[in-house]
Amino acid sequence: MLLGWRCGFRNDEDLAIALECASAAGARALGLSGAESGRGLSPGDCADFFTLRVETPAEAVVSHPVRELVVKGGRVVARNGALASR
Repeated sequence: MLLGWRCGFRNDEDLAIALECASAAGARALGLSGAESGRGLSPGDCADFFTLRVETPAEAVVSHPVRELVVKGGRVVARNGALASR
């Protein structure tokens, strides 16, 4: 969201670029496993991800949606914005 705001991104295409920069492009820049494919997670990749209920990439950037599911190292660590019980 801050990248889009600072760079003056106003349309859906620009906001999708901001999301890409904060997600897959960041992973590629760090050389993280599977990131170079751009296809998401593959068997053997580090399972660090979260899910959002949005209809467009732009909505994910500007609406601050609750992360429905957060997975770190293959373990669910949060659901619906709250820490998961151990």
